[in-house]
Amino acid sequence: MPNQQAIVIIDQGGQSTRALAFDTRAQLVAQHQVRVNTCTQSNDHIEQDSEEILTSITLCLKQLAEQIRPLNLEPVAAGLIVQRSSLLAVDKFTEKPLSPVISWQDSRNSRWLEEQGFDASAIQQRTGLYPNGHYGASKMRYLLDHDSQIQQAQREQRLLFMPLASYLAKKITDARLFTVDHDIASRTLLLNRNRQQWDAELLQLFDISADLLPCCSEDYTAPEHAARLQWPLTAIPLCLVAGDQSFISYSPAAQKMQQRLWINCGTGAFVQMHTAKDSNQTSSGKLLVSHIGSGSPQAFTLLEGTVNAGASALQQLWKESGVTLCHQQLAIAARLNDNVPVYLIASAGIGSPHWLAASDDVLLVATESPPDITQKAAAIIEAIVFLLMDNIRLLKTIDTAVHNIAIGGGLSALDGLCQKLADISGLSVSRRQQTEASAQGAAYFLLESLQLLDAEAGEDTNIEQSFKPIENQGLNRRYQDFQTQIAQKKAG
Repeated sequence: MPNQQAIVIIDQGGQSTRALAFDTRAQLVAQHQVRVNTCTQSNDHIEQDSEEILTSITLCLKQLAEQIRPLNLEPVAAGLIVQRSSLLAVDKFTEKPLSPVISWQDSRNSRWLEEQGFDASAIQQRTGLYPNGHYGASKMRYLLDHDSQIQQAQREQRLLFMPLASYLAKKITDARLFTVDHDIASRTLLLNRNRQQWDAELLQLFDISADLLPCCSEDYTAPEHAARLQWPLTAIPLCLVAGDQSFISYSPAAQKMQQRLWINCGTGAFVQMHTAKDSNQTSSGKLLVSHIGSGSPQAFTLLEGTVNAGASALQQLWKESGVTLCHQQLAIAARLNDNVPVYLIASAGIGSPHWLAASDDVLLVATESPPDITQKAAAIIEAIVFLLMDNIRLLKTIDTAVHNIAIGGGLSALDGLCQKLADISGLSVSRRQQTEASAQGAAYFLLESLQLLDAEAGEDTNIEQSFKPIENQGLNRRYQDFQTQIAQKKAG
């Protein structure tokens, strides 16, 4: 009996690396996960180790191969989805890192960016992004201005700035050159989204030479032209390289669900809506526009709102308090609806639609006694919900017929988060059974691009639970208090 075909998705996220195998119905059949460390030197200096990340991929692929071996499955292609704005500097000749990986969460050069007084609208028109310290250009500028090793490498003409996805794709395949896919390249703030090439005016604006960047390439490459992933069982083509959040909304049914919003709650949180490719519906630049999947007939365009802190804010709470809540305790916190403080997560910067640089968090306590760890966790969960809601309100002005939210990602396992999101938005919230929404979306996309997707595949069976909105006056009051804190933060 011949082996059944399958694909492998490597999902390299902020807190861990996963390798997942999907059958031709895009159903998960095997997976392995390895945690990766993050070094938080300060609220705006967040780094990772590139060698640790590479090792985690190797370990994941090795363990996944062991799981697949007895399953009568034959992996025929692979995809790599990676943190979109993370980057490092490398020596273009030795390929050795010259810097740590500067995390997408890092915003160390936000103040510099603000001081430049750049025309945000003009940049947004070219890139689809609101200029922000989380994107790559200001991070490159920081290294060029403050790191003597980077300055020396530039003088010796051996410096190359490398989005993390580009570095990993080269290291795990037989590719001869470093390249960067359009999706990841767009998160440098240097890619012209219409021409899909580095933008000469933006390069000049940030004073970054094009020879410091890899060549741009398409997100999807046909198997016969793709670099070969060094899979433990046999080499397979790496056909897709793109962002780890770019496929949360992709499924065979996605194009039929134009009245749905899609949310992924993991290290950060993201809300997306499909739109026409030539859309300029960005609500005055407060939302992001992304073209995903170039090189494939399945390419699509998204409007996106982004919340910089999700599970990362809870991790910071565990670190500061010395106490870690287990999943059951966190589930209790998420359902809490009395004596919940109002918490403004500002230490990672506040993303769309407010776009505020990193600053001190704000904890607003309504009772005389200080909140305990459960109440603080509840406040962080509500802060994520409130920031998502600010983006949802904007998206609903673009499509007033939106009536449903599909949610995935690790934090979506919390019933209380899903219910509060339904309550505050007035929309039904459907939790996806497969919480690894990014990886499954990439699997759908890759299978369709390869024309391997089973005709019976669909998302109807992928809904685990639905949450209907109910009246929640306490939550609405806290949301209003949250809005007051945002207004005060904007006022300075």
